[in-house]
Amino acid sequence: SQWPAKLRDILNQILSVQRPDGSYPWVQICGGQLNYMVGMLNDVLIDYYRDFEPDPRIFASVERSNEYLWTKQWLPAEKAFKYASVNCAPNKFGTSVGGPDPAGDLNGLMVSSFGWLYQQTGDPKWRSRGDAIFAGIFAPRWASNYTGSKQFNQAYSSSFRYLAYRSS
Repeated sequence: SQWPAKLRDILNQILSVQRPDGSYPWVQICGGQLNYMVGMLNDVLIDYYRDFEPDPRIFASVERSNEYLWTKQWLPAEKAFKYASVNCAPNKFGTSVGGPDPAGDLNGLMVSSFGWLYQQTGDPKWRSRGDAIFAGIFAPRWASNYTGSKQFNQAYSSSFRYLAYRSS
């Protein structure tokens, strides 16, 4: 099968984009990142690690990414991450990708990798950070956004993994 070689090639391509500070710059995001997309990428990297092969670069990548998310993108008073790491002006079609406003209704897409790091290391900083992110999902400001199926799924489709990683 060609899949193992293809998976390894794709992993190399993904990891080659990550900056030393843990961020993932994208031209489409004015050289910044959409934080929830990084959370979903971390989940995919963890799946690769768990289900295909435990490449040690994945642990290092997820750790750097989460350190960047926590130290540069987390807004503690809002109990939320910034939607994007930069303020990106609308493109030539008038479409805006968003900016650094808080987006706590997306916490559920970012929390599970914090639990995975706790499971892998036993370091309580990952558990306490994950607990803060998870609690933000239920903050009244964000929980009131879950009336639509999209927002509900963003909050809960993968956040349950955090609880599993945290408790094992």
